[in-house]
This record gives sequence, C-alpha cells and structure tokens, in this order.
Amino acid sequence: MPQTAADWGLINRVVPSRSTGRGSTAFLGSCTRGSFLSKGIGKQAYYAQIDLPQRQAYTYAIEVMASSSQLPDAQEVCKHSCRSAKPRFQRPSSALFDGRNEPT
Repeated sequence: MPQTAADWGLINRVVPSRSTGRGSTAFLGSCTRGSFLSKGIGKQAYYAQIDLPQRQAYTYAIEVMASSSQLPDAQEVCKHSCRSAKPRFQRPSSALFDGRNEPT
C-alpha cells in the first residue's frame, strides 16, 4: 500500500520502517537546504498566485523568479555552481523573521 501512495503522488517516497529515522532526516535536509530568502519569497509567491487563472499565475511566477535571480543569494549559487563549491547564503534580516520562526 505505501508504494501505491507513492505511485499516485500522495507521498514523496517510501522507506522501509527500519529506516524511517534516516529517511526523515534526509527529507528534512533536502527541504531546508538553500536560501532562507528564496524559500520565503517562493512561499509568498505560491500563496499569491494559487487562486489566479493559470496564465496569470504563470506570468506572476515568471516575474517573481526573474526578480529573485538578481538577489545576492541567487548570485551566490550562480557563482559557485561552476566551481562545485557550496554557496554561502546570507542570514535573513530581522525584518524577515520575527524570531519565533528563525531556524536554529
């Protein structure tokens, strides 16, 4: 039954029950890597466009992605991708986090 849920796209992946701790940790790592700022912008953009007609949502998303590509964190990724070095993202300012949601 778990494999059926994965095949239908209801879950991301199936791991053996003895490996759920490692699987959960790996999934959490993939969800939290990258720029704090780009994740926040992406979430805001998602909710801003979710109820728009498809063409309008795509137009909005393209604008957000194009604008985001000019942010320092995006430039950091571009700069390091050719060198196979790990990018160093900026910590968000206090204006972006209220302190309760900031990762530790």
